[in-house]
Amino acid sequence: MTSSAAGAPSLGDFQSIVGEPHARPGGSADALDDVTPAVVVEPGSVEEICEVVRLAGRAGLALVARGAGTKMGCGNPPSRLDVVLHTRRLNRLLEHSAGDLVVRAQAGMPIADLQRELAPAHQMLAFDPPHAGATLGGIVAADASGPQRLRYGTARDWRTPRCGRGSSSAWPRRRARSAPSAWCRPGFGPCSPWRPSPPESSRCRG
Repeated sequence: MTSSAAGAPSLGDFQSIVGEPHARPGGSADALDDVTPAVVVEPGSVEEICEVVRLAGRAGLALVARGAGTKMGCGNPPSRLDVVLHTRRLNRLLEHSAGDLVVRAQAGMPIADLQRELAPAHQMLAFDPPHAGATLGGIVAADASGPQRLRYGTARDWRTPRCGRGSSSAWPRRRARSAPSAWCRPGFGPCSPWRPSPPESSRCRG
């Protein structure tokens, strides 16, 4: 690890969380602005993400989340990089309730894959990021959008307020489902993955 923290976790510590095939040493293909991570971890669930973040946080490691890598050039170059948390295994559609105009999907799912899943119901997710291979997590993180933002807004306009995830806090609970948005309409229209909610929904509860 590039961290100087004492007792830094080993590769085996990360493998014990996500499984041996899903944690490996970083290589040149994983570098961010020529800074190569010591470890690349690919969690398969929210619970595994929590454990990875907790382990890295306790040791003071620098962790970066990565999806398709289409926007890794945004922001300042990292001064150090210990762990890359890759979302490629978090690529599932969790729920599509066409009648309610609601869709839930994991952060690592490419937007193009989600659009194909919604098309048979004559629905779409009204985000049009510049990179066709972008994942949902990257779109929200970078607020990537195209011309359709003039009609539907950007990803962050639709995001439900929620607290940040710290290395020692419990994963916050939230309502299981959001009400359909005013932008949702019959026919070929947008689903509502996020809807601005009252302030109380953003509180963290252990």
